Amino acid sequence: MLENKAVAVFEELLRAGLWGTPLSEWWKELQEEDWKQVLWLARQQTVQGLVFDGLQVIKDAPALEKLMFGLTVQVIRIEQLNQLLDRTASHFSEQLRENGVQAVLLKGQGVATLYPHPKRRQCGDIDLFVGVEQFEKAKQLFQKWGYPVELEQMGDKHLKVIEKNGINLDIHWITTMPLSPKLDKPLRLWEQTVFREQREYVSLDGIKVQVPPPLFNAIFLFMHMFNHFMSEGVSYRQVCDWGLSLRDERVRQNHSLLEKYIHQYDLMQPWKIFGYIAVHNLGFSAADFPLYQDDCKQKAEAVLKRIYEGGNFGKYRKQKDYKHLPWLLWKLGSFWNHQRNIWTVMHIFPKQCMRYYRRVWQLVFNNIYRKLACRK
Repeated sequence: MLENKAVAVFEELLRAGLWGTPLSEWWKELQEEDWKQVLWLARQQTVQGLVFDGLQVIKDAPALEKLMFGLTVQVIRIEQLNQLLDRTASHFSEQLRENGVQAVLLKGQGVATLYPHPKRRQCGDIDLFVGVEQFEKAKQLFQKWGYPVELEQMGDKHLKVIEKNGINLDIHWITTMPLSPKLDKPLRLWEQTVFREQREYVSLDGIKVQVPPPLFNAIFLFMHMFNHFMSEGVSYRQVCDWGLSLRDERVRQNHSLLEKYIHQYDLMQPWKIFGYIAVHNLGFSAADFPLYQDDCKQKAEAVLKRIYEGGNFGKYRKQKDYKHLPWLLWKLGSFWNHQRNIWTVMHIFPKQCMRYYRRVWQLVFNNIYRKLACRK
């Protein structure tokens, strides 16, 4: 990790961006090189918008002034991209709905509405869940609309479509995967039932777009984040997304039910450790985190080390890239990287790692089977 001074100021700025909390006097000690480290952390952790908001309380910092122009430009680009993604997500949600396909917007633009300044949340792909039964129809619609959709693009839970503006759309037939294959069936039943019976909407670009109900969203966002932590890595943005989802009043009033799902999907230990990080490092209220415990410091520091080492989806961690190799070698190389990541966090989450290890082997065989089936 970087020196503690830069990390401490970075996390104070995150808390200020989230909650408007005042800064300590630490920032006055920072020189230009220190500020460069702070802003690099903001980029690595994909929270430049939150840090930008936190910096608004600083009025007299000559060492920072030279760097603010570049950060301001980045934040403007984030806002512009969010506007484009809002239009794209609402457009395809409406198009699918008009053609009889119920699409639910996962993560991204829907979660952004939970932030103090939604347009400043750093964004990525658009994820639309259509379910198993509607998936084939959704795929045919994208082909009809002129988008290249190939079976080789099908991953373990979604189909990737490249939109004409260069935006990636992931069309999901499942939301995410639990750690153990034996938990797949209950999660599939829950997601099918909840999206049919509990219609939750947000407004994007003036259009109502369906999103997951709050309680499901809280579990889904954590499950998705923890899967990425095990396989690649996560950034503070994913922790913020999850933490903000727990602040919904309907979630607060149903902590007993939320605890039931946490136990059912074997998320107790990771939930407690990430909750400790959210409370101690990001300023969330412990009351919003069911099962919260204040004795997770050692393992929380190990998780934080991984977060700071790898950044957003582990992209800043040094490991070999196999994407230029033929498909089979690429998949085997990717599998090897996954194994190394799992072994690295085994001491933090031994039980969950063993379950996830079996899951990864299952995915390897599924991917090879699909690839061979595509060639027939």
